[in-house]
Amino acid sequence: MPKVNWPGFVAAAAIAWVALSTEPWWIFRVGENLVSVELSPFYYNIGVLGDTMRVPVIDYLVLAAKLLALAAVPAMITASLTASRKASRHVMGFAWKKIPFYVISLIIIIMLLPVFASIGVVQSPVEFSFEMPFLTGTGELTANIQGISLRAPVLSELTFEFWKAVAVSIICIASRIYHGQLLKGDESS
Repeated sequence: MPKVNWPGFVAAAAIAWVALSTEPWWIFRVGENLVSVELSPFYYNIGVLGDTMRVPVIDYLVLAAKLLALAAVPAMITASLTASRKASRHVMGFAWKKIPFYVISLIIIIMLLPVFASIGVVQSPVEFSFEMPFLTGTGELTANIQGISLRAPVLSELTFEFWKAVAVSIICIASRIYHGQLLKGDESS
């Protein structure tokens, strides 16, 4: 009787659930409407002074991330149905990594933002002082423009959608481990 990776079906549904979401995983705001960034691998929104900005390169990156995640769904189902075949290992290898990769990538990007802000990667004629939260929390932006000092609160938060993606990552990892156990069991028989 062929072996089936049942957790793989749960992982496939969970991947689709996360990939089809249009909610941000991370929110960053400076002031009331000064600057706002809402970000996930499948959605982004950048607002400056209340106006929404679209960046075509980011639009294409978001589309590519969504298509790759959605391609992982049938791959996960196929690998789960054919778990007793050695070739399913490669298909599973493609499928299980997508959401954990996106979660880790987003954390790295968020952690690097304060570093870039503090070393002056963002060049401006205005003197900035950034007290930016590391992953979540509040801080303050101080700007000096020709002797006039302006202050604005800074907010950074990981949303429920991020934690949902973390849970889906755990499901994907568990599915991969179970898949490996199924293949190991076939090799020893």
